[in-house]
Amino acid sequence: GQLTMRNLDITDTREKLFGYAKAGLLTASSATGLPQVENLENKGK
Repeated sequence: GQLTMRNLDITDTREKLFGYAKAGLLTASSATGLPQVENLENKGK
């Protein structure tokens, strides 16, 4: 039912986030352990 679909959405999103992290688009925050989007504006400075 609805709970199963929600769990599948969470799993799918988690897999995508790990893929982005492997590609270097995300970094893990030491405080939360959750991937964070890097600040692309300051990356070239």
